[in-house]
Amino acid sequence: MDGGVSSGYNSLTVEADAASAADFGHIVSCMESSLCEQTMPAATSLADVSKSIPAVSFQDLNLDANHVGGDVSWTPPKGVAVIKTCETYLATDAAGSAGALAASMAVDTNG
Repeated sequence: MDGGVSSGYNSLTVEADAASAADFGHIVSCMESSLCEQTMPAATSLADVSKSIPAVSFQDLNLDANHVGGDVSWTPPKGVAVIKTCETYLATDAAGSAGALAASMAVDTNG
């Protein structure tokens, strides 16, 4: 985090793994002018949330050797109200090494 936001913007991205949620519990923003800094900053609590998918399956529908293609399905985890997206990666092992994003989709919170 470089701490700077260009003029005319009202958002920034905190990069993944920029800080530990165990060390920081809030995001705090305040305005600063040439006269002074805001004395009452706006704040929100951090919620570092992740969920594990309990079961995933893949049916390879591609008949060519050394090529894959088909449907991926999974059992959604419980308590997904705060989860916005589910990302699916192709990887070299079960730990996700050398992962390449295959798809990203919004989580259905109606189910």
